[in-house]
Amino acid sequence: MKKNLMVISTLIMAFLLAACSFGQAAPNTETDPVIEATQPPATEEAIQAALTEAPIVHTTIPSEPEKNLGNASDNDETLSHENFDVNFGDDFVKNRFERPFTANMGEYLPEIDIVKFSIGEDDNFFYVTMTLGGLPADGQALSGHYAIEVDGNIDGRGELLIVASPPFGADWSTDGVQIFADNNGDLGGENPRRRDENYNGDGYETLVFDNGRGSNPDLGWARFTNSEAPEIEIAFSKVIFPKVPSFMWSVWASKDGFDPTKFNLHDTTTEEAAGSPDKQNSFYPITGIAAVDNSCRVPVGFQATGTEPLGCPVAGVPEEEGGPASGGSTPGFCQLYPVLCKGIILIPIPTPIIIK
Repeated sequence: MKKNLMVISTLIMAFLLAACSFGQAAPNTETDPVIEATQPPATEEAIQAALTEAPIVHTTIPSEPEKNLGNASDNDETLSHENFDVNFGDDFVKNRFERPFTANMGEYLPEIDIVKFSIGEDDNFFYVTMTLGGLPADGQALSGHYAIEVDGNIDGRGELLIVASPPFGADWSTDGVQIFADNNGDLGGENPRRRDENYNGDGYETLVFDNGRGSNPDLGWARFTNSEAPEIEIAFSKVIFPKVPSFMWSVWASKDGFDPTKFNLHDTTTEEAAGSPDKQNSFYPITGIAAVDNSCRVPVGFQATGTEPLGCPVAGVPEEEGGPASGGSTPGFCQLYPVLCKGIILIPIPTPIIIK
């Protein structure tokens, strides 16, 4: 590592000396041009190598949940998928998607069909398990992408998107696990309960954990198990929360991965462009939003009343159809997740040297 740093220092010094010489050689004119000198490719490569050379050392590794915190069922298409018709569980306006099919309802994707989901805990982690409708029909390895949304102040606007991407192994690993944050708080637009036609936000715009890189190398893990049914398990560290947490959470599955900047999905496209899996809907079949399944949100750390934005229905409580989630003073991102504020994943790029 020291050797690499010496090489980097030497290259940068040589570059600065060359830049100074260039400045002295400039002819006298009434107005000298402003020249932006950028780092040569070799220097950028050396800096990148130096930044990524240090090995990732894990100290807190998930095991098994010691306590179950809750279970929920999602709409199950395993028995009815041959009809290529979804009558319940898909509501574009509410950002609910039950679309474990390819575009135009061409093929059922059992590995994208979330049948049920649960959450448990031990002293160090929360464990989310997604039970899937099956493995890929072609017999290939699981290739779907899976995610958890976390809403820490229960206002309907998620702050964290925890994504697990293939390939998956039977052992816990941080490989393929990323955590994205809505650091600027614009997700959901004016009304997180409903689609906003004039939404111009950027979703989960900030990467705070990337395959073990971040403020803590143990923040997010994933694995695949296949006993009674195929399951994806995602564990996320409790150090993310500064105190005993209460939050809402939901799960996602997608064949082609996620664009974090496009959340909420219904705010960044139209229902006509997205299509519908319901044959009674004039926008049938699915087109722009396909091969996706998600759930309503369930609580951790408190008892849901049924009025929580984007929350799962509670028996006997009518779903709120009203305006935006209640406003007022809500904690900012760094108040909710101070550990993550220390781990913004932005590879530093040297500031161009301005020579006048």
